[in-house]
Amino acid sequence: MYAKFESERLLYIRLNQRMQRVEQFVHLRDAVMNEGDVADIGQLIILPSSFTGGPRYMHERTQDAMTYVKNLLNVFRFREQT
Repeated sequence: MYAKFESERLLYIRLNQRMQRVEQFVHLRDAVMNEGDVADIGQLIILPSSFTGGPRYMHERTQDAMTYVKNLLNVFRFREQT
């Protein structure tokens, strides 16, 4: 059941790349301009940060964790001073 759900999410992401504004990512276009052979490049699919387990998701969670640690350190320093 989970595999079906995951494949549907990936299909939705793949088919709605334009809606996610991935045309701002110019890597594929640059590769086509430099290489010339489109068959060797493949298809670029950008996973949004809402896709659990993707690199953007992990990066966002890491940034959130660092923010929590920073805020907790400030609270502990304030308690030590008072």
